[in-house]
Amino acid sequence: MNADLSGLDSDELLALAETGGGLSARLDAITGTARGRHGIAATVTLAGKLVALDLGQACTRMTAAELTAELRAVIWLATDSALAEGVEVLAPVVGEEITDELVRLTARGPAPAESTMESTVEALPLDDFSEQTFALKD
Repeated sequence: MNADLSGLDSDELLALAETGGGLSARLDAITGTARGRHGIAATVTLAGKLVALDLGQACTRMTAAELTAELRAVIWLATDSALAEGVEVLAPVVGEEITDELVRLTARGPAPAESTMESTVEALPLDDFSEQTFALKD
């Protein structure tokens, strides 16, 4: 069923989502899982929340930079998987034009280069104890 939703306001769209064949529950149940080349696996929700992480034994032999790069790649793949499934669930309800726009909006560009991340970590001041910096230095 393809429906034209362009004339609906936000309250009407929310009501449709709540009653639209359990659409809200189906979207809430979506997760994406990916496994990296070192055996690290991550699962995220459609909202991007990390809900499961399996580091396995390979992480004990990896440097911090290697582990960070692997985690980032695996989480991105899991997120892409969840987003693709979300778009698939919405497609029959929102129609081709909105589905195409969702695909465009959720398409990920190329991942940042490894050297970009490393140069960011090296450029951080040593006395910066912010949450983001602390996580990058570990």
